[in-house]
Amino acid sequence: MGTRWPDLLRVALRRNDPSFIADKVYAKLLKDGVPNAAAVRSKLMDKNNWYLPFKLK
Repeated sequence: MGTRWPDLLRVALRRNDPSFIADKVYAKLLKDGVPNAAAVRSKLMDKNNWYLPFKLK
């Protein structure tokens, strides 16, 4: 997934469709056997969870 993140993010934002990015990440995690893939998908359905939490001073 690593290098595809910006592309997935751009398309999901343009389409205003959080399920686009959530479904792609979910499928990848299922393929890799990650046990909490469903929890990750539900978290990605909220657009506020797409970015790293930087604190500005």
